[in-house]
This record gives sequence, structure tokens and C-alpha cells, in this order.
Amino acid sequence: MDERLSRPQRQRRARNPYIFRGLIYCAACQRPVQGQYNHGAPYYRCRFPQEYALVNEVDHPRNVYLREDALTHPLDTGLATAFAPDHLETTITAMTDAQLANQPTPAVAAAHATIAECDAKLERYRAALDAGADPSVVSNWIAQTQAERTRAQDDLHTADSPTTPG
Repeated sequence: MDERLSRPQRQRRARNPYIFRGLIYCAACQRPVQGQYNHGAPYYRCRFPQEYALVNEVDHPRNVYLREDALTHPLDTGLATAFAPDHLETTITAMTDAQLANQPTPAVAAAHATIAECDAKLERYRAALDAGADPSVVSNWIAQTQAERTRAQDDLHTADSPTTPG
């Protein structure tokens, strides 16, 4: 196994903080933008070299800049309005409703966990085979794990299917 893949990735510290780091994409090319400070202010930019734009047939300016405060000011204003005393109850209700609507049922969560666990087991079994384990023993483990994974997928499909009145 490549040693670089087994090492944990070290987080790099940015010299300057960017509030929307990794969240903004260029509308012209759909690539993530880069943070850059200009004249003491944070900007996000997409620098799309001309040769890539020509090859990919993308009409893209040489540089696209977005000043961070163009996003933070309206966001701050919207949050201040949403959490103002006269809007607070409505905001909290909307946030609660949104959380409840996006929560998976316990059956769906259990099925996803079982599938992930089975996938991890299958990967380990493959590594055991690659390391020279007895194929007849490992094949039994694989069959059991695949059957368990199939049951979990069936449970997931059943949980996701809308019920029809009988």
C-alpha cells in the first residue's frame, strides 16, 4: 500500500481566514474558487487559464473576483432579521421543522450503518485473500456478509418505499 495513502492528512492552516472556504463555485465553469486577499480585503476568485477555456469550450473571463463582504453583509442582515424578537418564534419553528423533515427514520439509519459495516468487512476479507488467507474460509465469510448486506438493502428499499393503502 502506498505510504502516502495510509498517513492521516495534515490540515494546512490558511494564512488568512476565508468564511466561505470550499463553499463557493464559479458560475461559468463550476470549479471551486480560491481565496485571495487584495488591498487588505478577502476575495474569492476563479482563474481559468485561457487554454483550458478554449479546449473545454467554456466562455470564461480570465479572472472572476467576488469580494467576501458582498456575501457577508446580506447574510448578516438576513440573520439579524430572522432572529429579531418579532421573528424569533417563526424562525425557530421553521428550523425545527426543517430538522425533523431531514432526519432519517431509525430503520433507514440502521440499514445504512449495516451496509457500511458490510462494505468494510468485505474490504477486509479482500485484503485477507490478497494476504494469502484460505479462500474456502474467506468465501464463506463473504457469502454471509453479502447476504447481510442484501437484507439491509432490502430493508432500506422497504423503508424508502411509500406505503399504499390496502
